[in-house]
Amino acid sequence: MNRFYRFLIVWLILSGITGPCLAQEFFGTGADWRYFKGTVPPSPDDPSAWRAPSFNDASWPIGVATFYYGDPFTGTLLSDMFG
Repeated sequence: MNRFYRFLIVWLILSGITGPCLAQEFFGTGADWRYFKGTVPPSPDDPSAWRAPSFNDASWPIGVATFYYGDPFTGTLLSDMFG
């Protein structure tokens, strides 16, 4: 490996560019989420309507991230969603 590439790697590591750019958390553990449990789209007349910012999800339950089933974890247990 020539000097330029060694310098570049060291510079990237020391400047912190490699760490924050590779992984970024958008929503942290413990954040509140509205969620819909089911095997059909939440808006059956228009299956993609629930993705629109104007969609009313006020009737959906609120849970704490992360969501899980099975082994105990931190967050919201979805015990009836296995399989």
